[in-house]
Amino acid sequence: MKNKKRGVLVVFLMLVMCVSIMFGRAITEKNVFAKMETETNSATVETIENNKNENNASSSKTEVIENSANDSTTQSETLDKTIENTNATETTKVGDLQNARVVIRGKAKKEYEAEKATVSFMVNSLDLVKKVSRDKNKEITNKIVSGLAELGIGKDMISYSYSSCYLTREGFKNDLTGTRTSTTLSVQVDNLENLMNAINSIMENGGEVNSINFKLNDFESKYNEVLNLAINSAKIKADEVLGATGTIKGIKEEYIYSCDTKYQSYIDGLDGEFLNNKITVEAQVEIVVG
Repeated sequence: MKNKKRGVLVVFLMLVMCVSIMFGRAITEKNVFAKMETETNSATVETIENNKNENNASSSKTEVIENSANDSTTQSETLDKTIENTNATETTKVGDLQNARVVIRGKAKKEYEAEKATVSFMVNSLDLVKKVSRDKNKEITNKIVSGLAELGIGKDMISYSYSSCYLTREGFKNDLTGTRTSTTLSVQVDNLENLMNAINSIMENGGEVNSINFKLNDFESKYNEVLNLAINSAKIKADEVLGATGTIKGIKEEYIYSCDTKYQSYIDGLDGEFLNNKITVEAQVEIVVG
């Protein structure tokens, strides 16, 4: 009897196990099916969205193409207008040139030979005794004045600039060598043919020539001559630009450095051929032509 009950219990347990196994498989298959269905739906949604994006992209491309066409048309129209405006501007410039007020510059220069010169020179003397040094300096100066007088250059043509008297020293021990007296003078030579004679006389009588300043007579007259050349130069330019129709409305004299003197340093023994007495005079103007 006991064995029969055990057999029944075993059969019952086996049935329970089979039912459990079948129920578990059913649940698993249901989950797998649900997962597949979900993935399928997701794929379908993605496909739909991709199709929408492709449609949107196609629409955007179409719009870009249309906009590009419109831009090209606009640019072409703008370019045509620019060309028209440019042509109109050029036509206006050319047409209004005859009525414009034009400013033209003229410049001229000319060389003139100097008519006179001023020679700057020094007289130096040295002695241990101050008074003796000064007396020697005076003696040398008087000799120079006498020598120039023999050339027809009077005392009234000689100008005194300044003089100095100072102690001089030399050597490692700074030994006193004496008192030096130095006097600076200048002489005006109105006849340039006499210039080298005057220089040689100064040096032979103990003077030291420093420099020569050449000078023009009647500078204003010479400058006005060059000024007229500058005006004529401007007129010629105006005729070339505007032709005979141009009328001068005004003339403006411009500043340009131009001097009536020319400085030249002098070196002991320099021959007269190396002296350049030519002075350049320059002028510049602006004329208004309309």
